Amino acid sequence: VMDLLIAGPVYCASPVRLSDVVHILKREIGLEVDTKFYPGNPITGSGAYGVYFLDSKVTRINRSEVAA
Repeated sequence: VMDLLIAGPVYCASPVRLSDVVHILKREIGLEVDTKFYPGNPITGSGAYGVYFLDSKVTRINRSEVAA
């Protein structure tokens, strides 16, 4: 998830799939991750979704793909 957030905004149609990891990044690690929620459209049948945006500046600390 961190790699995705570093690359750009992350679309999430199911908040359950990524929200646990984003919660850890926000609450336990202290990163600023903004979540924008968008309502679904009952006429077209599309469901609600969210987009995660990484607001913190992070850099990789070594080549083992760890972000800090």
